[in-house]
Amino acid sequence: MLKPLWLSWLCSIALGLITECVFDHNWRTGLFIEISRDIYVLRNLFIGNGNAPGTNHWGDAGIKIGESMNCVVAYNTCIGNKDGITMREGQGRPMQTEDYGDILYHCRGNVITANVCADNDGYQLGLWYDTGLFGMHPQDKRKYRDEEAYAAQLDPKKVFDPTKTDHLIDRNLYQAKPGQKIALYGVPWRSKHQEFAELVPFAGATGFDRNTREGDPMLLNPAKGDWRPSRDGLAWEMGVGWLTAPQDVDAWMAEFLPTWVLGS
Repeated sequence: MLKPLWLSWLCSIALGLITECVFDHNWRTGLFIEISRDIYVLRNLFIGNGNAPGTNHWGDAGIKIGESMNCVVAYNTCIGNKDGITMREGQGRPMQTEDYGDILYHCRGNVITANVCADNDGYQLGLWYDTGLFGMHPQDKRKYRDEEAYAAQLDPKKVFDPTKTDHLIDRNLYQAKPGQKIALYGVPWRSKHQEFAELVPFAGATGFDRNTREGDPMLLNPAKGDWRPSRDGLAWEMGVGWLTAPQDVDAWMAEFLPTWVLGS
């Protein structure tokens, strides 16, 4: 299986395609897109990433987008990760680029559609926005007497609102088991964050996922490495997730990867 892949300013990623890959049980995020733009993530499997015992890194997921712009995440299947798909935001990250000059990277204009996110431990979709929009950070309580005083000093240019930065998040399929949540809006350490156990309230609060559905994707045989959706199931009906994933992931990987990569 693939080791975690981290696309970042360290390699100045401005255009890339990740397709038909398997990210399986990495101890942190499967695919981390950070300070990048124009990345396409299409038809991949993300299974059991980011939830190793003793790890608790905020925003880790099958797919994690951090301070990145104009990325398309579509037709992926994310099962049993810490979270399914996440966007992480703070105050943005300034960067000198060859083509655009000095720009502030932040989450803007990303598209998350036609994905299956099911049975992920925390949230199927996590909007991990650590910004003043969601109230004071615990450290701010030492400086400001209350939320009103804190809000009065915020710079609107540095308070990114996920509902006002041109994201398109819709027509996905989510399933949450008991104890799991559908979505996170904000970060848990800020007082105005919201957690959603059901889809309809999340769509009403944010405008995202209005055409998304909740239900069992009906994967054929995950225990034997077959993560394809049944033609009788909801994922196939909607045309979401990696519909043509390998029938046997281990055998598929063995066809082109050396045995030392597969750990045998």
